[in-house]
Amino acid sequence: MAFIRRFESRPGVQVAFRTQVDCGWTVGEVDGHQILHLETYGSSSRDIPGKVSQSIEIDADGARELNRILRAAFPGLD
Repeated sequence: MAFIRRFESRPGVQVAFRTQVDCGWTVGEVDGHQILHLETYGSSSRDIPGKVSQSIEIDADGARELNRILRAAFPGLD
């Protein structure tokens, strides 16, 4: 599991579609701070389908920055 401390633009990185998976989320509290926890699950072709593959967490500051990034990437979002 990783807590994202900052986002960094990486314009030279190749974007590639690999597999489709589900993403679960929950909101919790750590040391008095609200945290969003996201986790993806192994695809049906994995040895253990449905097992948590990756998980990341962000706090309110990370959510604000991610919101800014999403609005820049997808200008039509409400």
